[in-house]
Amino acid sequence: MKLYHKLHQIKNLTTKNYISPKAIVSDNVIIGQNVKIFANSFISPNTIIEDNVIIGYPSTESQTEIRRFANRDTNDLYSFYDNNIKAKTSINSNSIVRSGAIIYEGSQIDKYFDCGHNAIIRENTSVKSNSFIYPNTLIGRDVQIGAFCRIAGTICNRTKVGNFSAMLGHTVHKFQIPIPGLIELSPVIGEGVTIGREVVIIGNVFIGDFATVITNSVVTKNVNDKSIYGGIPARLVKKKTDDELKELFDYIDKKRKEL
Repeated sequence: MKLYHKLHQIKNLTTKNYISPKAIVSDNVIIGQNVKIFANSFISPNTIIEDNVIIGYPSTESQTEIRRFANRDTNDLYSFYDNNIKAKTSINSNSIVRSGAIIYEGSQIDKYFDCGHNAIIRENTSVKSNSFIYPNTLIGRDVQIGAFCRIAGTICNRTKVGNFSAMLGHTVHKFQIPIPGLIELSPVIGEGVTIGREVVIIGNVFIGDFATVITNSVVTKNVNDKSIYGGIPARLVKKKTDDELKELFDYIDKKRKEL
């Protein structure tokens, strides 16, 4: 393993990449053009970083210092950002980050990660192995996403998504008090859950394991395990039968061996 920027000083002149001297990029990593990899970023082997990707972008806290021009000792933008980034960002092995994606500092991405075009992952978010982020997805800060998940839409700060879940809608806070930076409790989505397209989950509700929420529903209350909910507001449609759950359970049993 070696500091990648030393190997690519000449190449970077033509591709307009910036790879921080404080970043570590392992061997056998493919990097496109106009890529920015900031301080304290760690890229594991067998990873692909496509064009116009930013990894380790400064967090909200780091940007506060940047706006104050704290410790300004350079006129170079990227070096200036580097001096204000503290948290470690990591992309684990056999991952692909597609063009236009931005991953903020402090995010921890596990192996076999697949990130769609123009996705944004805010600071201190964790994504477990074999998860896929759809194009144009916005994931807030301090979000926890399990293994073998599929994530789309908008995911608000501090949302938790369990393993083997497809979260294709939106989680949002209630925003009952219009104070910037106010910390509100966030939705928690269980294991093996399917959230349909354009579903909106509001506030600190819990979606039970192996539940399904039908497309275009609005969830304002807890959803029971092994149930199907739908409507505005979402209500119980039916409990899932053992036959309906069998295919999901078989899939999960198979994938658990890969964790």
